[in-house]
Amino acid sequence: MDGSIAIGGMMGGSSYAGRFSNPVLLPSSTYYPATLTAALDFCRYFYYTIPNFRQVQKRTVRYFVTEFEYPGDGDITEKEKLDKYLKDVLDLPQTMITMGDEWGCYGNAFVRFYYPFKRYLIDRRNGLNLYAIGMFDKYETQVVYNMANMTYTVPDPANDFKSNYTFEFVDFEDRDKNNLKLIIMDPRYIRMQYCDISKMVRYIYKFSPKSVGQVKNNEIPVINSIPRYMLEAMKDNNDIRFRDGEVFHFTSPLISGVSYSNWGMPELIANFRHIYQLMLYLKADEYTAMDFMMPFRLFSMAPGGGGEDVAQTLDASFFQAQIQTIIANRRKDPTLMHSVACPVNYQEFGANGKQFAPKELLQYQNEQLLNGCGFPVELFQCSLQTQQYPTALRIFQNNFWFIYNNYNKFVKWVVKKVQDFSGEGMIEVNLQEPKLADNLENTNILMQLVMSGIVPYDKVFKNLGISDAVAAMVRRREQDMEVEEETQK
Repeated sequence: MDGSIAIGGMMGGSSYAGRFSNPVLLPSSTYYPATLTAALDFCRYFYYTIPNFRQVQKRTVRYFVTEFEYPGDGDITEKEKLDKYLKDVLDLPQTMITMGDEWGCYGNAFVRFYYPFKRYLIDRRNGLNLYAIGMFDKYETQVVYNMANMTYTVPDPANDFKSNYTFEFVDFEDRDKNNLKLIIMDPRYIRMQYCDISKMVRYIYKFSPKSVGQVKNNEIPVINSIPRYMLEAMKDNNDIRFRDGEVFHFTSPLISGVSYSNWGMPELIANFRHIYQLMLYLKADEYTAMDFMMPFRLFSMAPGGGGEDVAQTLDASFFQAQIQTIIANRRKDPTLMHSVACPVNYQEFGANGKQFAPKELLQYQNEQLLNGCGFPVELFQCSLQTQQYPTALRIFQNNFWFIYNNYNKFVKWVVKKVQDFSGEGMIEVNLQEPKLADNLENTNILMQLVMSGIVPYDKVFKNLGISDAVAAMVRRREQDMEVEEETQK
């Protein structure tokens, strides 16, 4: 796909598919997307078309979103402040969940920081004056952004806002970390420069038509929130290449030869044949519901018995109008009584669709799709109980361990970026490993060994999410002393 993912060579989407009667080249092989953009659009469509896949994928990525832990020495108060900032300001857990959903759909997720800034208009007429862009909020309808020369035409503050004047502008850094934002980038507008030899990767971002259109349409609130370097790129119709380390890429590991540009393989592409078969069954089921589940009902004039046959002399159009009136009145009030001018035949056809609906095939194909993606069917059915499936849970966790690994790296990346931006001291942060069913029994055994003085405290405290056993015990002694003091008072 644009030299990014080897779909054709790996899955049978070959140019020879129509030439040879090869059992490997199934009919679904002709429907693989041929470009990267088409593949991502394909994934987005099927992500919302197949609810079973979407829901089990969501449950999978959420399983690995755990609590943050802060190992090592350090001020407990500072650790608590950082934890509150990550959860309440950056909303990091929700960002991790959304990033996991992006991976579930596209096989890739890209996240960057949005760095805050303050924009000022430059007035050079009498020395140098700066006007905060917020001064003109109430004059928004009169403000014009000139994209060609990157200036603002606004009501002139020097003339009591009674005439217009054109100003250049400048952006200053806003060093308030509370204004930092995590932005999940649309992978359809990402390109990568990648080197197999050095593993060097650079991320290039192409502006979406929507963003460019908002600037061209003079949507001032949107323009005021876009950094200057991006507005310059839009003006020159250029893309943005981010500096090294400015983009976090979430993806799953692949074997060699599948991806040529560091793109991950979406599970919806890798399991397309199961999806194709499932969609065939769903299509057959839908057509069956339309044509065979509801009976086809027919009214006709019946020949009368003896004497003159009224059906031979009655106007057919009059009979049709009379029957339609009866049907309409019957739907309004089933208790009404009706009459017709001649005997009537009533016939039903169809209504035998239950024997055609392939429910077992649909269930089987759903399970095949989930198993092909590595998702236990019990996870979707919420029957994967920890008491009954410890082995299945262990295999499931190891199969998707890269999700936890990506999340843990992402947390460290976010914390380092925040600390570099704010200049605050370094505090190490980890994401707790998810706990399995067999951890409970091991924890009980370790607790007994701790109480017996055989093993150190941190052996069991770590499993309980307490990274520093000594600091926790010291803190407990301090709290006991505080309780004693308050009691004495």
